[in-house]
Amino acid sequence: MGLFSNSRSDTAEYKRVKREHEARFNNRDTDPDSPEFRESNKRVSEARQKVGWLRRG
Repeated sequence: MGLFSNSRSDTAEYKRVKREHEARFNNRDTDPDSPEFRESNKRVSEARQKVGWLRRG
């Protein structure tokens, strides 16, 4: 297995983390500089890096 995995579990994890982030932070009152937003955004980014099909450009 290479650096990136295309497993369904990685894809499912990415989608779950992204849904949670969007549900919590997609509103007008969101402060993109808040520690909570930055930590959540970091988790989405880390999950995305594991999903190879999202890295194609």
